[in-house]
Amino acid sequence: MEKQELLAEIERLKQQLAQSENALKTSENRYEMTLTALRASMEKSEDNLMQIIDNLPTPLTITRTADNSLVFANKTAIDLYEIQDKPPFLSKELSLYDDPNKQIELLSLLKRKGFVENLEVCMRSLSGRKLWVLFAMTPIDIRGEKCILHVHYNISARKMVEEQLQDLNDELRSTQEVLAIEMQESERKNLQLTDSMRYAYTIQQAILPEKSHFKEDFKENFVIYLPKDIVSGDFYWFSKIRRPRSPRSIDSETLTLAVVDCTGHGVPGAFMSIVGSILLDEVINQKQLFIPADALTELDRLIKQVLKQKENLNNDTMDICLCIMEKYKHVTSLRYSGANRPLWYVKNGILCELKGRQKSVGGKPNKRAFTNNFVELKKDDILYLSSDGFADQVGENGERYGTTRLKEKINETKDLSLKEQKKYLLNDFKSHTKSQNQRDDLTLIAVKID
Repeated sequence: MEKQELLAEIERLKQQLAQSENALKTSENRYEMTLTALRASMEKSEDNLMQIIDNLPTPLTITRTADNSLVFANKTAIDLYEIQDKPPFLSKELSLYDDPNKQIELLSLLKRKGFVENLEVCMRSLSGRKLWVLFAMTPIDIRGEKCILHVHYNISARKMVEEQLQDLNDELRSTQEVLAIEMQESERKNLQLTDSMRYAYTIQQAILPEKSHFKEDFKENFVIYLPKDIVSGDFYWFSKIRRPRSPRSIDSETLTLAVVDCTGHGVPGAFMSIVGSILLDEVINQKQLFIPADALTELDRLIKQVLKQKENLNNDTMDICLCIMEKYKHVTSLRYSGANRPLWYVKNGILCELKGRQKSVGGKPNKRAFTNNFVELKKDDILYLSSDGFADQVGENGERYGTTRLKEKINETKDLSLKEQKKYLLNDFKSHTKSQNQRDDLTLIAVKID
């Protein structure tokens, strides 16, 4: 039985118990009146006593003190205990106690105190039906013979309700204990999971570029990096390599900047991001593939090889905005290639867009080739690289934030400092999201060319 059903049933039984208790109080008053009437009658005559006893609505019996045999039962007691013999005196000994030892206990109490009253005793009818009675005993003399008068008020209905209520309470308590154990186990597993995610977070933070290194080459920049969970399926990547142009010339610098959106989020996405970061290092820093389309093609091959995508059903992918910049003196030449991610840039005060190929890195085979785009940049031009988390966020009205809105907000604030622009974009994002949970990992990076 479900917890809510148990509570409802307990409430119903409590109401039923309250009704039984009210009825019991009424009967207890009747019981007191019966005892009063009995005492008054005993003062008159034994014959009047027997007549009164026989017609009282409260079940009454008389037993002989010498052998504890049942010698009389009034009409109400006969009906209650289903006695077949005819009053006024019974011809055989009858036992109505469910537990014979209880009779011995009550007789001992009567001998010590001289009376017994208001005790709950379990009895049985002659057909074997279990009965609960509120019991009283008092000594009397019948025609010179010592006897005991028993008063039986039937409280079986109330006891049944109490027993059902107790059973339900026991069931509820048992359910609560099970739930408490399950809760403790859930909390333990949740703690283990959280610890694992925090460890994964530490590892993931180690693969992200250090802000100090980032700032050396892009003095003005902002990074909006908001994992949906503790760890993220998004990551951003940066590398700088010095290359000699000729023995007598100044060395050039090759800067590689990427924002990568891996399949999934949380721990699965985080592990994919670590794989992606390692392979980017191999492609750019070790193999030095500085043509971005070639770099993405090689990265695609390595992802499929490492994840053994040809041998199994793993189709994990990465969407990438990849920028490789060659800095020589005061000129920055940008080569861009994208896998399902565009590049936005501000040049001469105008927001422009380069679109990538509609193809992911890794996953199912795709014959489309990655393409290169070339742009000459100058001082104060701005690059914007992003995952799809910003645009895909749903607001309270169910509408996505959208790529169009993001581009409009960037365009509206392109003349602000990047610090102020970041603040404005985050406030607009929060205004859109309001009470809605974050839907996906989110990354948006802006760098201003020095």
